Amino acid sequence: MTSQRKNDSLAEKIRVLVVEDEEPVRRLISTALKREGFDVHTATHGRSGLQTLLRHHIDVVITDLVMREMDGLAFLQEARKIWPWLRFIICSGYIDEEVKSKALDLGVTRFIAKPIDLYAIIESVRQEARNGKTIREVSDSDLFNQNQYQLNLLRQISESALKARSLQPALQDLCSGLTQFLACDLVGVLVLEKDENILYMKFDPPLKKDQLESLQREIVHRYRALTAMPLELKSVRIEIEGPAKSGAPAEVELKTMVTVPVISGGEVRGMLTLAARQLDAFSFTDVSFLYHAAHHLSTLLAALGQMRQLAVHDHLTGLFNRRQLEESLERTWLLSRRYHHPMALMEIDMDQFKVINDTLGHLVGDRVILEFARVLQTATRSSDILGRFGGDEFLIILQEANLSEAVGLAERINQVIREHLFLAKEHDLHLTTSIGVAMSLPDAQTLSFKDVLEEADKALYQAKQQGRDRYVVWHPSLAVSGETVRDASWKDMKIEETAGKGSILVVDDDPGICRILELMLKEAGHQVVSCQTVSDALELLKSRRRYDIVLADLKLPDEDGFSLLGKVREMDSSIVRIVITGHVTAEHVISSMRHGAYDFIRKPFAKEDLLIIMERALEYRRLMLENLRYRRHLEEMVRAKSGQISEALDQIKASYQFTLEAMVAMLDARERELSQHSQRVRDLTVALAQHMGVKSPDLEEIGRGALLHDIGKIAIPDAVLQKPGALDADEWDVIKNHPQLGYSFLASSSYLKTAAEMVLSHHEHYDGRGYPRGLKGEDICLGARIFAVIDAYDAMRSRRVYKTFVSKDEALEEICSKSGSQFDPTVVEAFMDCRHRIEELGHWQ
Repeated sequence: MTSQRKNDSLAEKIRVLVVEDEEPVRRLISTALKREGFDVHTATHGRSGLQTLLRHHIDVVITDLVMREMDGLAFLQEARKIWPWLRFIICSGYIDEEVKSKALDLGVTRFIAKPIDLYAIIESVRQEARNGKTIREVSDSDLFNQNQYQLNLLRQISESALKARSLQPALQDLCSGLTQFLACDLVGVLVLEKDENILYMKFDPPLKKDQLESLQREIVHRYRALTAMPLELKSVRIEIEGPAKSGAPAEVELKTMVTVPVISGGEVRGMLTLAARQLDAFSFTDVSFLYHAAHHLSTLLAALGQMRQLAVHDHLTGLFNRRQLEESLERTWLLSRRYHHPMALMEIDMDQFKVINDTLGHLVGDRVILEFARVLQTATRSSDILGRFGGDEFLIILQEANLSEAVGLAERINQVIREHLFLAKEHDLHLTTSIGVAMSLPDAQTLSFKDVLEEADKALYQAKQQGRDRYVVWHPSLAVSGETVRDASWKDMKIEETAGKGSILVVDDDPGICRILELMLKEAGHQVVSCQTVSDALELLKSRRRYDIVLADLKLPDEDGFSLLGKVREMDSSIVRIVITGHVTAEHVISSMRHGAYDFIRKPFAKEDLLIIMERALEYRRLMLENLRYRRHLEEMVRAKSGQISEALDQIKASYQFTLEAMVAMLDARERELSQHSQRVRDLTVALAQHMGVKSPDLEEIGRGALLHDIGKIAIPDAVLQKPGALDADEWDVIKNHPQLGYSFLASSSYLKTAAEMVLSHHEHYDGRGYPRGLKGEDICLGARIFAVIDAYDAMRSRRVYKTFVSKDEALEEICSKSGSQFDPTVVEAFMDCRHRIEELGHWQ
């Protein structure tokens, strides 16, 4: 057996997949094949085997029949479609005439009964590999054009899907792309998501309704057969794009149908189906491309799923974000109007959250918001829709809820928040919350869901005005406020509560003036507190009570009124500052304005003038707070959108990288002795560049250039590229064209501009004797100089059909001997410094 192995160079090129669920048998076969020089991959069941076939180029498959999740025959039926030249050997203890008959129908002719004969397996693998070589017949130009078209098509599908806001447009783009490339009359995509299952079908000729339904049942049946998982057609949402003719004869009859699984993470997440009116309409190449499209779709679905999560969820709390809340509110409101049932909306705001941010910092504030969200989740019902509206504001949409249910939930939330200890054992914070409740009743005259949102916002404002830690229900015929009056500040205090319009602090050294102002303002419905000194005013402002307006005299016993105005602005810039004085001069006016005064009241004052100024000041403060809240909402939306854009860009970059790796994988599959060469030298080049201090984004650019270095060989004929012997002068001239060809493929893309320069320069020598331009020294880009050393070392350390591998010491000696001639001495020195790391990453035998 050993002598035969030495004489058989084919062994070094054969790639084998062993699909066997019994670990001892799988290990025994794998070990025997590896000893013979085969490249062996293993899988424990059929679905895992399909994933391996999609990731690696395989020549021969050895499969058991009885396996969990997907048996051998089901695996054969699917795997036979992946590569036209793929050969199979059945190795099982359950081979009977019925099995042989089914296997023969699938093109399988080799059977080995257990207990296994290792010699028979090895010889069968060699023979099947030889047989498979005769099937691959695609001309060089056709292969190149076809590969380019397929990769461009997959890239376009990726970009369209990543731009889509929902799954259905992504499926439409996929189906449209497949119909452009493949001559089919119908494309169907079954996708199984967590929240729903979708079957999208696109067809051009008219089809009868019963024919469509038959196809739908067949697709679902295929999924059940592959996965052994229950799926009923009635649980699938069906979207159809095409001219169906119910009850009329179909203009065409579909005679060929091909269905392949969409596999991600070892799970079947859907099915991709083609149908055509011709018999045997799809070639092996078509089906192979369909499998790649299905594999690509699984990646796109994962990316789209992540983008959908980002689009509807708040990045901090994981709850619904403002956009999704508004969409849910509109949908709930429309349903309530259609079916004549009530609904409620709660707008919830944390009391004095700004104090936490200002005193403990925004990081602690974020932790409080997150914990606040979790407490709300425990208080709400499973049918309620909860989300973060922006900043420290949250919305709860109560579907089919009456007034008593809404009030009950509001009371429960007030109590739960009041009793909860936030950031326990670290900060021990006691908080409260204000809630605005709005109802939408069947007979209400609300014009849109925005009216309900505006009413909840007004109710929340009233809850804040009335002292916080309460709820207020807004309705044209109802205004109910909560009984409890507690504050969320650091002290527990009771405050005097009136039905007031605003909370006003009067600071004047004359007790009589203070008393007059209190009487006038309280009679108008305002809450009023007075004091005679700046120090007393500052203590009141630091207390649990929140003030809307400060009325301050300019002459006070301990400090002047200007000082008070400045300190109030520093404490809370939203408080409206008004000067009250008997000495109005130009200097006083200018100084007051500089210290942020909103207006003047001149002593003696008339009641009417005083109340007009108070109303105007309160309206100014309300507008200022609304603007501040709106600005916070905008900032939150910008942050969320920036995160989505960043994630989308990352996904697009990942899609480009997938396309590049797929392109290189096709090239490596063509040069079968160079398996994983491009990926390996890419990783080694990046490692050496890192050691030399290259940073991102230059590091990623160098990696792409190394990955694509031989992309120009796609246009080199097989007769030259795979010639087993030495090349003549004309053939060398053809080979030397591949850097220029590769550059021409890539240079038009700004994304690949740096990589294109590396591709063009990777055969240049440091002393100027390389090709194609004869560049010298640092005229050669750094990436190409680094890559040249890695590529040469990898070539020496790898086994090839036309040469034996070189030992590590011999390869290092060769690299050092070419320093200054073929290689940059600086790069060689860095390479020698990290040679142990390079050797670990290379995995050479």
